[in-house]
Amino acid sequence: MVSLILISSFLALAVLGRSFVQYKRNGDFGIRAASINAPFIEIVPGAIFVVTFCFAFDLVLFGYLGRAPLLFVPSIPFQLLGSLIGACGIAVTLLSCPLPLN
Repeated sequence: MVSLILISSFLALAVLGRSFVQYKRNGDFGIRAASINAPFIEIVPGAIFVVTFCFAFDLVLFGYLGRAPLLFVPSIPFQLLGSLIGACGIAVTLLSCPLPLN
């Protein structure tokens, strides 16, 4: 359950929160889909991010629902360590967002 909360928080805070801050600062959301005519080097990073994020989210969700078997059951210290690393990642994402100076 903790993993599902962390990955959902990442989606909400990192993507939507970052877009909101950028919109307040610049008047632009900063999220654009690459056009079909875009160079391959511009399409690949976004596609890799979206695909890996969807796979990770689905794996966590299906594991929580009992549809995907766990490869191993981590002990409590490893679960806490994973939660701490995830929370630090969210904190770094929030701190890296530029805030308006007004």
